[in-house]
Amino acid sequence: MRGDGQLRLTFGFLHDSTTLARLVKKQWKYMIYNEQSLQSIYSKSCGDYALFYLKDRARGQSMNEFLNRFSKHDYVNNDHKIGQLLKKLIVNELNWEHVCRLSFRQCN
Repeated sequence: MRGDGQLRLTFGFLHDSTTLARLVKKQWKYMIYNEQSLQSIYSKSCGDYALFYLKDRARGQSMNEFLNRFSKHDYVNNDHKIGQLLKKLIVNELNWEHVCRLSFRQCN
């Protein structure tokens, strides 16, 4: 076993009988996961949340710091917020011209 495992769950629950739960329990002695749902089951923003969770963790923020950015009940607003964060990342933090040069393509 390799220390602690962290799992950020989109809908805030992990049933012990799921394949994912069994795999995580095999790999890590302790499992930390959120119980707060961030989005509705109809949301298409799961990957956006995952990207920003990883980005925050890489910057040393805790899972709770990530979760505290969002409402516990307003999933529409949460999806809007994560969408705005993604837009800001793309527009302000990524140097699109540099990305184009690296890929040897011309971008417009």
